[in-house]
Amino acid sequence: MISEPIAFNHSLCNGKGDNQNDLQEIWFLHGYASNEADLYALESYFEDKYLIRSLRAFQSLPTGGFAWYGLDFDASGLKKSNLQEAQDSVNRIKDALNWHKVTHPNSPRPILLGFSQGGIMANALGYSLSDELSAVVSIASYFPLEWDFLKQLSNQVKYFAAVGTEDIVVPSGKSLPSYTKAQNSHGIDLQVKTYPMPHTISQACFSDVLRFITERNKIS
Repeated sequence: MISEPIAFNHSLCNGKGDNQNDLQEIWFLHGYASNEADLYALESYFEDKYLIRSLRAFQSLPTGGFAWYGLDFDASGLKKSNLQEAQDSVNRIKDALNWHKVTHPNSPRPILLGFSQGGIMANALGYSLSDELSAVVSIASYFPLEWDFLKQLSNQVKYFAAVGTEDIVVPSGKSLPSYTKAQNSHGIDLQVKTYPMPHTISQACFSDVLRFITERNKIS
């Protein structure tokens, strides 16, 4: 029996259904300074045919909450991602996805759903994996093509990106150009929609997310 990966150590899982090995899994990746309970509040909106796993990020923050990677500031006040921590987190989730592939050979590949920093992570994972994922949903995020440790292995993953035009944390002026570059320069199959929302998930946005996931589940 292969032991569960470290990425599941503090995860929340609904465990719905009698035959869980056949369920489409959706893995939630929360935002910076949050935790696994944040996005898990959305679990009740998904039908019983989905198994939801909400993962906790690996970096504990002194101010509370967790992060997939630290944010450093240079002398001019510009925010920079700690790429070593980002790479470590990407690799740990890759290990979990490989575990799923080995232990659930006949089930659909998981869908990643990430918010803010979790969405950036989800985009990075979809970009650097081959057949371990079914789809990626990123909300209030961007595509981190500048991370030099990422190597593109596949352009078969389907993406849905939700961008808030009133978001001041991850402004649309940063996210939209990154998605355009991912589409035009890297062949990413990416659907992008904008919403008049700040750094949150509006009802219209979430309705489109559910619609995208439902369509992906029909195909898989």
